[in-house]
Amino acid sequence: MKNRTESQSLASACGVYCGGCPSYKKGTCYGCASQNKTQKRISKWNCKIRKCCLEKNKLTFCYECKDFPCKIRKYLDTRYKNKYKIDLIENSLKIKEIGLEQWLKEQEKKYKCLNCGVTNSPYSDICYNCNYKLK
Repeated sequence: MKNRTESQSLASACGVYCGGCPSYKKGTCYGCASQNKTQKRISKWNCKIRKCCLEKNKLTFCYECKDFPCKIRKYLDTRYKNKYKIDLIENSLKIKEIGLEQWLKEQEKKYKCLNCGVTNSPYSDICYNCNYKLK
């Protein structure tokens, strides 16, 4: 697995924005690419996408693979579109198109509370800092 920069840890291999995640902000998760086994958020160790992209193919992001998008991603892509209205394939292609740093700036702006300025989770409709309605 490649060593990831701090910025790269804010985006998962599949296109999820980790920067607003409460677990990431609290330090209980270090992002899906972290090898640190002491972190409390452990669901990543069984992620098929992580195993394929980061461990097997030694890539940073799924879009770098010649088979992108592949069948391994299908369930996650569908779930995120239906449950969270987040298109992970679109996110991945946007990272490829504009670069990670610009994409992270866009994500931070997209999930920033207009009331208090805190960056929130992509999964939440309400600011976890001030309870302002986000969407």
